[in-house]
Amino acid sequence: MDTDKRSVPIIFVQRSARRPLSCGLCRTKKLRCDRGHPCANCRLRKSPCVYAGQAKQREQGKPHSTTELSSVTPDVAINKDEVQQRVFNGRKKPRDMSEVFTRLKALEDAVFCTSSNTAPQLSSTPSPIVPSTGSETSRTTTGFGNLLHLANPDHRQSPPDLAVICRCLPTVEHARVLFDHFIHSMHANFGVLHVPWTRTVMEESYYQFAHGETPAATTLLLLLSIFASAAWVWTPSLLQTLRAAPTEAKSAYVAYSRLALGLLDHTVSPSTAALAAISNLTYLHTNAEGLPDKVHLLRAKGLLMARAMRIHCLDSPKSREQRRANGSDAVEVELQRRIWWHMVSSDWLLAFSGGSQECTYIFHRKHMLVQYPRNVDDEFVTPTGEIYDFPRAMPTTMSASIARIQLAELCEEAVNRLPFLGLGPNDGDYEAVLALDVQFQDYLRNLPFFFQLDPTSIQESQFIYQERPYIAWQRLILQFSTHSRLCWLHRRFHLASAVEDRYVYSREAGLRSARMVLDLRRLMDDTAPLVNINPSHLWSVMQHVFHAAILLATDVSLYPTASDVATRQAEVQAASRLLERSAPHVDGIPSVLQTLQATLQERRSRKSAPGTSTTESTSLGSPRPLSTASSHPEVDSRVSGSSSSSTSPPPSMSTVGDGGRQEIGESSWSQLWSEFVHTAPELDLHQWTMLLDDIDDTLGEPLGGQWDGPDHVILGASDCKSPEACGA
Repeated sequence: MDTDKRSVPIIFVQRSARRPLSCGLCRTKKLRCDRGHPCANCRLRKSPCVYAGQAKQREQGKPHSTTELSSVTPDVAINKDEVQQRVFNGRKKPRDMSEVFTRLKALEDAVFCTSSNTAPQLSSTPSPIVPSTGSETSRTTTGFGNLLHLANPDHRQSPPDLAVICRCLPTVEHARVLFDHFIHSMHANFGVLHVPWTRTVMEESYYQFAHGETPAATTLLLLLSIFASAAWVWTPSLLQTLRAAPTEAKSAYVAYSRLALGLLDHTVSPSTAALAAISNLTYLHTNAEGLPDKVHLLRAKGLLMARAMRIHCLDSPKSREQRRANGSDAVEVELQRRIWWHMVSSDWLLAFSGGSQECTYIFHRKHMLVQYPRNVDDEFVTPTGEIYDFPRAMPTTMSASIARIQLAELCEEAVNRLPFLGLGPNDGDYEAVLALDVQFQDYLRNLPFFFQLDPTSIQESQFIYQERPYIAWQRLILQFSTHSRLCWLHRRFHLASAVEDRYVYSREAGLRSARMVLDLRRLMDDTAPLVNINPSHLWSVMQHVFHAAILLATDVSLYPTASDVATRQAEVQAASRLLERSAPHVDGIPSVLQTLQATLQERRSRKSAPGTSTTESTSLGSPRPLSTASSHPEVDSRVSGSSSSSTSPPPSMSTVGDGGRQEIGESSWSQLWSEFVHTAPELDLHQWTMLLDDIDDTLGEPLGGQWDGPDHVILGASDCKSPEACGA
């Protein structure tokens, strides 16, 4: 007879019935349930979505209001005689009654989170209940959530407890504040989420909290990604509304990110909400930290989930026929298009921006059949209505996303046409470079008028900027991204122009675009308050500023006797000050500059080493002055008023950073660029290429652990010297 591990016959083993995972409607009609709350089938049929084992709701309407809950709340002021009569009911009373009332008082303080004798103010959502002990801080709950729960390293256990994660979330009032802040800041660049749909998901989740239910892991993942993004781009006004400190904002960003990554380490069922959360987390960590391995892991998980959901063939004839036959949610379909094209465009843009991913991409154009996202505001995208597609000349919340996709397609074409990793310039390659330059210039000319930089277009777009302030920020970002790619396109032939005059156009075009990058970066300081973003904290922005600074410094070293050498040296110094301001906030910048300094020292030591030959190749340093590139006339007039404030030298950096590494101070910056300018003319074309490749390989963090943050995320007051030092 078969027995179990305890030698008990199997026929005597009582097995408890497994609770069904699908909702009642899907089980009755034998449909595939996505286990959402509500699931897609119930939402499509407008039927109640009920799962087995759910707690019965007392009412079918909204949650109880504060007044209704307070009617059943016991009075805090407890009469001692009444307590003795009701609790002990004639039984023998304890000897020490003071101990009983001390415990009752402690229980009241723990439950109602107050130490006063006033009646407790109950929220419409359950607040996190955290006992107060002597070893804990006096302030347990802030506008960003329950920091004691967030700081507990035990929540990284496997698998994560969803109920515990729910206790970490902020109250519904603070959640709405964080959501609105995210939409008006990070989402102005991200531009993927359907805002009404996402807001509904958040409200339904908090409705479930109020009724003692736990939302699905995919929903929690989306909320965590939004709250982490909002905490990272905190502003003084946000902190004032939440009554929080900068250290708490930084703690919330780290903790919410860690909780989200912990959920992704375990099984998360493929869904639109989960895919949107992964895209948001990828965008957040790319701008906050560069390209560490967790960003690549997030990108890989997003690709695998999208492929499992067959989004890559979303608009194939078969998929469209299935949607017509079975019905579909138009909001989710459009959201899936946005997510897919955001992943694709990010992949192609990274392939043509330097770094470890140069000249390589994952998504192939022939391996997908997905239409462009519609150029329409979210209000016009409804679950059952027809979705319109407005002309490109009409500004919408998706205008910048569509223009970003078109720029990414140009980058994908450039990667395909140019030789892999620039294996030496030749005439055939240069013809491709010139043709691509024409395509990039056509792209800039064909942008909608509200994305143009000329004074006439700016004047005509003033009413749009007043109605949609984020358009002014998106205009700078699109122009900035395009000119940074033009710098990258002409960089290698800019080096060759020091030897052959036929490449002089690449020098002029590269310098023109590099100056445009720096001018646009300074203009961002004036426009950034419209979207609550500090451009000095964005890794993607400072990466392109660094490339432009390197190109300008390279030109100074290659042409030391040019007539405008003093002007170009001033441009390099202004760019270095921009980088210096970002170094405390962007993780990749200090490591890149340290690598640059070490590389220059290594080159100098090799040259001075005995037995080293210096006559094998001709150096690129040329005493002959060449005609300098004219600066961009459309921007020079606009940045004259803001250049003085943007290029003023900030206070010098500390000598030791948070991680214990040596950082670059103000004097070290000047020494670094001086070494670069004096060492570079002694290098030949091959050595120049190796030097620039060494710099590119250090952009972003090296591969290491998935999470490189601290074990505990609560910071003391000494960890944040100023709001600018610990904010994002």
